[in-house]
Amino acid sequence: MFETGRWFTPRVNRFGQVTVRCNSYSVPVRFIGRQLRVLLHAHDLVVYDGRTVVAHHERLSGPGRVPSRPEPLSGGPPAQAGRLSWSDRPRAGQSCREVHAGP
Repeated sequence: MFETGRWFTPRVNRFGQVTVRCNSYSVPVRFIGRQLRVLLHAHDLVVYDGRTVVAHHERLSGPGRVPSRPEPLSGGPPAQAGRLSWSDRPRAGQSCREVHAGP
């Protein structure tokens, strides 16, 4: 059996998200600052740390979208003190450039 999909190697941003094709997907916060591998399929995407799956999301349609769930479907640690709340993160409808703009 062959795996179909396209590989990406994004870095986890300070919000605990990886961006693939202008859409942001959450991963556990322990990966902030690290580069992970993402396999993008037609309907979903899987985020790997080495050979370990750390997140699995339904693929978002259209650019600049952020999932409605703050944690990946595969689960993750609860929010940590001092971290930005979900409402402070980039919102759906922002352009790709706005989402990636630094402070």
